[in-house]
Amino acid sequence: MRTIVIIPYIASQAQGEELPLCIAGWLRHCRADVQLVVVGDSHECLEEYPEVHFIELPRETEQTEGNCVKHLEFVRVIRRVLEEYPKARHFVLTSDDTFAVADFGMEELAYPKCLGLMRELPETGNTWIHDKNKTLAMLREAGIPAPYDFSTHLPYLMDGRKWERIVGQFGMDSNSLVIEDMYYNLYFQKRVPVRLSDGDTIRGGVWRSTPNVETIRGFFGTKTWINCNEAGFVPALQELLKLHYGLQG
Repeated sequence: MRTIVIIPYIASQAQGEELPLCIAGWLRHCRADVQLVVVGDSHECLEEYPEVHFIELPRETEQTEGNCVKHLEFVRVIRRVLEEYPKARHFVLTSDDTFAVADFGMEELAYPKCLGLMRELPETGNTWIHDKNKTLAMLREAGIPAPYDFSTHLPYLMDGRKWERIVGQFGMDSNSLVIEDMYYNLYFQKRVPVRLSDGDTIRGGVWRSTPNVETIRGFFGTKTWINCNEAGFVPALQELLKLHYGLQG
């Protein structure tokens, strides 16, 4: 059974072109046997990619005190995909603003990558930050005193059965926790992850609205992935990605 690549997509939170560029990157550069599955809202680009499967799943999770809707929705999305593909053993969870710009295989996806050690963050009312702190406390309670921070904004390869196990054990369908931090810290305790840095060949990030365009241009040929936040999805990045994927004109 192919490995399922899950791309959650919420139209109201997108800026238009992330999803088609994300799909183009996987189709051009992935050297593993995978099935791309977009889950959530539809997009007109899916008509151009019949090989990409689509599962409609309207967002229904409501905000509850102490929880992050995004993380609860991830659990709901993954569970829906595993229901659709019951024979699939593994899946990859990625995002529509993570773009492949060099060839990669399953071995690159399989090796865990981190940002360093997790640390307690100042609470600001942001539910994502609150979930990071909840997750850190939960991992320490589970016997991992110095867990790694695996929130790299890169594709995460997981075993579906192991994922279901931790979701059930920690009640993650109603108690939101950071999936990648829980999964990799619990199941990869004996492996030292790759720590990302500006000098690696793995990821280039665009995180502000006025980036250095030459820096972005330099990611092509030196990095495997480019990702960004909302501010970083600037026209220069979009045009360079379109040129790289041959989507111009």
